[in-house]
Amino acid sequence: MSRAEERKEIKKMKKELLLATQQCIACEFCVPSCPLYSGWLTDSATGRMQSLHYAIKNKMDLDDRLRDILYSCTTCGNCEFKCKSFSQSVKVTDIVKRARQMFVKEGKGPMPVHKRMIKSLKAMGNPLDEDSGKRKDVYPSTFKKKDQAETLLFFGCVTSFQDVNIIPSTLQILEGAGVDFTALEAEENCCGYIAHLVGAEEDLKKCIEKNLGSISRIKPKQLVTTCAGCFRTFKELYPGEAFNGVQILHGVQYIEALLKEGKIRFKSLPVRKVAYHDPCDLGRHLGVFDPPRNILKQIPGVELIEFESNRYNAVCCGGGGGYKAMDVEKSLEVASKRVAAAINVDAEIIVSTCPSCKGSLQVAAAKGRKEGKWKIRVMDITEFVAQAMNGNG
Repeated sequence: MSRAEERKEIKKMKKELLLATQQCIACEFCVPSCPLYSGWLTDSATGRMQSLHYAIKNKMDLDDRLRDILYSCTTCGNCEFKCKSFSQSVKVTDIVKRARQMFVKEGKGPMPVHKRMIKSLKAMGNPLDEDSGKRKDVYPSTFKKKDQAETLLFFGCVTSFQDVNIIPSTLQILEGAGVDFTALEAEENCCGYIAHLVGAEEDLKKCIEKNLGSISRIKPKQLVTTCAGCFRTFKELYPGEAFNGVQILHGVQYIEALLKEGKIRFKSLPVRKVAYHDPCDLGRHLGVFDPPRNILKQIPGVELIEFESNRYNAVCCGGGGGYKAMDVEKSLEVASKRVAAAINVDAEIIVSTCPSCKGSLQVAAAKGRKEGKWKIRVMDITEFVAQAMNGNG
């Protein structure tokens, strides 16, 4: 794209964003729902919408201050469900992501830490600056990769490089269920979600191309991912026809189906109070609420309890939208509030279905335990299911 075409595209973006942001009536009903709100209006959806609208309307430069405001958002979408706009709910997350794309096209975005992540994505196939070969490190030695299989597992970068339990637990579940499956191991590339979140759409397109090539070679009937972010990326950002009829499932949907088919059986576990945390991408954005709860309800010994704020009202873990990479301390503060909310309903274990949520909440739980505030475990649902199949929870 030539510079003249880019300027034309930016002008079009500004017109779209001006119209979209004027839907915000600045009623501020959404303000308390923002997990990052700490007193400044710009730390809320209202502030972000009004700041962007004012800047475009008055033909102001896209400066660092406006960039910081728009990147200081977890894109959790809670604000959209509190919106009282007269016309319709303001699509805050879409507006924020579109504005970030505009900053990238202007050469003024993304944030420095995100630029490093995108650089790693291009060079290493993941945003975490890890060698692709390390994706195999947490696979059990018994796993043998197949050239083709009915079910293809896609674990994602956070699971592959920052978690040691989700992959072996998932493999254990599928082996126990006797299904035909395989995984990409080191061949797996980032799904590209982080590129989309920070406005680097061209890099997302490259990830799509790489992954579709790898997936097509396996010829699966189902593509199953245990990552809420990867799942949303495949469902919403990849061209649906490119999968050639392959069914896209989150792990909980697949496990629930295996339960209904009688391929998974649970043994009794010690009685535990379990609170399920709805990841924003899986729950609020995609409406997948019941499968994880249905699974947990079938495990003998589990007393499923709900957070006070659950389902569409669930509070973000603080790690979404690329925000955690920007401000680890603030992200931890948000996660700690969510852990405290679990303690308030007497939960002993927090279970989630997103490796990023698990990681954020686990760090918060550990910090609170060290400070003598609470004692609570954080687990991915695959870990919990694998333990229930073995009866060793």
